[in-house]
Amino acid sequence: MTRTSTIAYEFTYRYAMVPLELASACRKVHSALTGPKARQQNEIEEKGLHEVWDALEKSWKDFDNLRMLGTSGNVHEEDVDRYIHGWQVCYPLVSCGFCFDLFLS
Repeated sequence: MTRTSTIAYEFTYRYAMVPLELASACRKVHSALTGPKARQQNEIEEKGLHEVWDALEKSWKDFDNLRMLGTSGNVHEEDVDRYIHGWQVCYPLVSCGFCFDLFLS
């Protein structure tokens, strides 16, 4: 494999892995809040909920870190931003004056 193809492979791998990790975080959300085990309990398991928030926070940071990876000459910067913003969604809560970050998968 040439150096160029190695860089292209690493670039593609990184951009593909971050959404897969987000999918894993979404499965944790389902398990902690609406999964069969959660429905059988009267309360939400606090430890599971903390794991969910940690996974979502990690996913958010991983998407931000893709900007540091650069474009590797394969795509335009605007496409990188569009890709990242397509996964990151921010809903402003006007009454609270801050931004509540959510992911869509």
